[in-house]
Amino acid sequence: MYKKPTKEAQDLKTALEKLGLRVLAEVDDGHKHIDLTLPDARINIEVDGGQHLTDPYQILSDLKRTHYSDDLGYDTVHIPNQILHSNLGGVASALAEAGALRIEGFKKGKETYVEEFDILDKQGNPTGKRKPRSDVHRDGDWHRAVHIWIMNDAGQLLIQKRSPQKDSHPNEWDISSAGHLSAGETTMDAVVKEIWEELGIKAEKSDFKYLFTIASQSVQKGGAFINNEFDDVYLIKLNLDISKLTLQEEEVAEAKWIDPEILRKAYERKDPAYVLHVEEYTKLLGYLKM
Repeated sequence: MYKKPTKEAQDLKTALEKLGLRVLAEVDDGHKHIDLTLPDARINIEVDGGQHLTDPYQILSDLKRTHYSDDLGYDTVHIPNQILHSNLGGVASALAEAGALRIEGFKKGKETYVEEFDILDKQGNPTGKRKPRSDVHRDGDWHRAVHIWIMNDAGQLLIQKRSPQKDSHPNEWDISSAGHLSAGETTMDAVVKEIWEELGIKAEKSDFKYLFTIASQSVQKGGAFINNEFDDVYLIKLNLDISKLTLQEEEVAEAKWIDPEILRKAYERKDPAYVLHVEEYTKLLGYLKM
């Protein structure tokens, strides 16, 4: 269940966002809610009241949560409320710089983390198990992803061309934005994350409309890549200038608006230039009454 951030956590979140960071609040990591998370830098931030320093049981609980986050590839910073009261700007600036250095380290291979997925059963229920992304696609484990369709007032759909570096369907036209749920991540956290990471669009959870869920299966690379996933499909209505999008280079090569009829014709003729989510396209166009 979603828990409202404390005033101190909300003030820090606002300060970090003003510095250009993507910040998630009250993220359920599968154990407890984390006050704030910098997902790109893999940093959890716990904003602590006085009892966190004086109550031995609270200290032990904090240690347990920190170890749990470490197992997921996140490091945790604990910040007392009183420090934020006296130096909010300084704390935010230091966190922003640390986050930037860590992200740069990821890019250069000096910092590493292994993305994990929550494993589901064939009905889409959590099993309680987690595995690295590469192992999931090697073994064909069921997992969850989000698919986001962006539609403008003219009724056009935004599609993206997948980067040549993608491990599946490189250089093919695909959904507006999509991505897997990392372990402990909720669907709504993922839709906000993916549209921001891939396209540079800031949106609120309330902006998205859930449409349906598709069970998708595919085998690629001669059986070396097996993708069994439940795709939660969402729609968001936005009028965007394509030239002003910030595309994530390693994920997205380009983006464009198309009429839904073009999408229909693409899957009817099995156009190899498109990722053919046939069941999803059919349901989407049915929803749009095409």
